[in-house]
Amino acid sequence: EFYSRTWEDVVETVYKNPSFGDELRKTNYFKEDLDAIIKNLTDEQEKINTIFSFVKSKVKWDQSYGKYTRKGVKQAYQKGVGNTAEINLMLTAMLEYANLESNPVLVSTRSNGMPLFPTREGYNYVIAAVKIGEDLIVLDATNKYASLNVLPFRALNWEGRMIKKDGTSINVNLYPKANSSNNMTFMLNLNENGDIEGNFRSVKTNHSAFLYREKYLDTDETEFLEKLENKYNGLEISEFKVTNADELSKPVMESYKFLKSSQADIIGDKLYFSPLFYLRTSINPFKLEKREFPVDFGYPTTESYRVIVYLPKGYEVEFVPEAKIISLPDNLGLFQYNISVNGSQLQLLVQTDINESVVVPQYYEILKEFFKQLIEKENEQVVLTKA
Repeated sequence: EFYSRTWEDVVETVYKNPSFGDELRKTNYFKEDLDAIIKNLTDEQEKINTIFSFVKSKVKWDQSYGKYTRKGVKQAYQKGVGNTAEINLMLTAMLEYANLESNPVLVSTRSNGMPLFPTREGYNYVIAAVKIGEDLIVLDATNKYASLNVLPFRALNWEGRMIKKDGTSINVNLYPKANSSNNMTFMLNLNENGDIEGNFRSVKTNHSAFLYREKYLDTDETEFLEKLENKYNGLEISEFKVTNADELSKPVMESYKFLKSSQADIIGDKLYFSPLFYLRTSINPFKLEKREFPVDFGYPTTESYRVIVYLPKGYEVEFVPEAKIISLPDNLGLFQYNISVNGSQLQLLVQTDINESVVVPQYYEILKEFFKQLIEKENEQVVLTKA
């Protein structure tokens, strides 16, 4: 019995399977519909977005993985439901039909592990890739909240293998190059009883926006708010609003007013509080002494806070934490913390960057220490004294 011994063997076997290569070549079932929606489009980026959105709205994912089709792309198109291969091979064929350089990419999902050795069983999923100039854009139409270069978390797993029409294949890095950001602005009044009230606003991009949309749009808003208030132990939220929830090309914005009691310790004539209040990090995610496997963050991130605290009347600032910068080696990450005081207003700027999706084990102890110092800094307290 013949077993695949090289990646070339694997690719050839997959591509020659009627449920893969033959399905890619079928176009008659969608030609009329697709011609109607792209006939006036000349910009390549606009074509990609239009076709991608069309496939996501036309065919729903049946929750099953596979690099081969089951009932075929035509039936999936007609019935409006299909597996991974039916949806993303259809997407690849449509992009190619629109004169865009597009190819399928074999992927091993996170639950399937990493294909370290040439084997057909190493891949259990397929996505699409389209080239514009020198840029390769990866797409997965199985998730309605996915966007260009923003794959569902299940598909973010090291490398995929892109199969070209001539039978050759190349590795494709599935991890995002651009950081996903979550930029938060926190404006509040602190009263002499230690209670706080104010406004919170966050702007999320890329995978941060994608994961937020999944949680928000797939949940009843009342239930979503209950979970948010419980997450922060009794936070009272009002005037909650989400902007751009359905506009995937734009950052998603969340805003609300809040009230939370007992956020400062009162000892004598002094108030003690962390200027990040309920948003500060309190638990180090890295507890093991040593680690043999890489730390997988999934995607690179930038998380920033701009906090403006209006101090209670009759109080003066006695102490604020010092500014601090903590760097990880090889540009893996950076933490920046800075406080300034202007009269009765205190302003805090905090930013944390994790610039790699995966951090190898030799950096584990350094990464653990990085988060230890980050947590210590975020929990340092401002001291106010009654004038």
